[in-house]
Parts: sequence; structure tokens; C-alpha cells
Amino acid sequence: MIAIEPFRKNHMDLWANFRQKLWPEHSLEDMTIDVQHIFEGKKLVGDEKTYEGFHLLKDDEPIGFIEVSLRDSIDWYDASPIAYIEGWFVEQSERKKSFGAKLVKHAEEWAQEQGCDYLASDLEKDNRISLLAHQRLGFTIVDENVKEYLLIKEIE
Repeated sequence: MIAIEPFRKNHMDLWANFRQKLWPEHSLEDMTIDVQHIFEGKKLVGDEKTYEGFHLLKDDEPIGFIEVSLRDSIDWYDASPIAYIEGWFVEQSERKKSFGAKLVKHAEEWAQEQGCDYLASDLEKDNRISLLAHQRLGFTIVDENVKEYLLIKEIE
């Protein structure tokens, strides 16, 4: 059975662990502090109105997560408000089984509930796997900088 649920305060360790897997250059302690800040309503990226996280369970085992923010705008695309994928991860052993797509679909539904028509994301240029995953799900590169591709998907 597959379920996607919002992170709650009793999931803080789970969320921090997922974040550390996605961003291994950051310590687990830093990830835990970030999760605490999210639950306290503190801003992580500076301009988000809301920040939410969801985890995917397969047979009651957590295998992935997605976190999204709601922003008034972003400087590289003209849409307001806009939802933004801040992080997205599926365990290596569970990839290529549509779990990532289910998480993005859930993020789209959340974004629509917030009044958004578009979902934005970014990724490091050297992350070819992430680029292919985004493109398979309908994201289009609309801008780039030295380090990142900036992508948009119209929510259907």
C-alpha cells in the first residue's frame, strides 16, 4: 500500500534524515535545525510564505519525501503565487517505480490548493538523473545560472 502523508512534529528525525540523504554535504544536525525552524514557522529560503513536507510510505515504510514552498514570486519566472519544490528524494532501491512521480503529483495538488498554476524547481547542472526525472514529469528548463537549471511545470 502506498500513502503520502505530511510530516508532523513526531517525524522530525525522519525528515531530517531524508534531507541529509538528499544534501549529504550538510550535517544531520543542520538538517534537524532546519526542520525545527520549519515547524516553528521560520523562513528557510527567505521569501517563502509557507513551507510543507510530505513523505511517501510503501507498506508503512518511508521511502521518499518532497518539500515545497509557496512564494509570492520568483525572479526568473512571471507567476504569482508560485509553488517551489525545495527538495525531492526517493531511496535508491525504490527509484524508477513511479514513486517520485507520485510525490510530484502530490506537490502539484498541494500547489493547486494554494492557488498556484505553476510548480518551479531547480537542480544542479551536474545532476543528470534529476534533470531527466524532472523532464519526464513535464518540467521545462526556463533559465539557468552558473550552477543550476531553473525549471517550471504548468499544473494540469
